[in-house]
Amino acid sequence: MSQKNRSSDFIALALPFGMMAGTLIGMIAGFLINAEIMIYTLAAGTTAGYLIGLMVYLILHHQLNSRDQSDL
Repeated sequence: MSQKNRSSDFIALALPFGMMAGTLIGMIAGFLINAEIMIYTLAAGTTAGYLIGLMVYLILHHQLNSRDQSDL
């Protein structure tokens, strides 16, 4: 498998892993802060994880494309 395919696979997993990590952080924060607001901390954690995953996706995608452009 080429390096480009591995990089593309990792980039494609940035969003789902960000959402899962955010949900986990939201659950932990909900348990520590107050269990009654668990639904809000889950939603906030998932949203934050999605945004972080999106930023990672955009940064890595841009780096991969600029590296491919310089190889030409």
